[in-house]
Amino acid sequence: MEESQPPRAALVVDRFINVSPSETYGNLSTNRPLRGTYWKLVRLGDSPVAAAPKQREAYLMLANQDWRISGSGGCNRLIGSFELDGDRLRFSHVGTTMMACRDGMEQEKRFLDSLQRVDRYRIHGSHLELLNANGEVVARFEAVVLN
Repeated sequence: MEESQPPRAALVVDRFINVSPSETYGNLSTNRPLRGTYWKLVRLGDSPVAAAPKQREAYLMLANQDWRISGSGGCNRLIGSFELDGDRLRFSHVGTTMMACRDGMEQEKRFLDSLQRVDRYRIHGSHLELLNANGEVVARFEAVVLN
């Protein structure tokens, strides 16, 4: 504390419980829109995810003008449709290209399986959480600003 300055509140971190280098806190003051946002996958359940070497990151985009989704599981591109009613969200007719990649296929399968279990969503700033019918987070995403 400097003598010429008034006291300021400070945060002291006692310990870290969980740290994921691929996630940020993002902008928590303004919620990103569900539709039209590039949502980068950062967690499946409690497990952090990362792109396999020489592969794109897994992501999801919900179209603004129609009820279509697009994205990538990391190896394969995905497309499908969605239904939205308030905070209820359902994915259907999800399909992918059929490429086989050396790495990352297990994570991609878990990502695609998680989409079938989605019942609701919630957004906190730049983070999107997809929840199952029991309210458990099945996938977590972070908004990415595209240039």
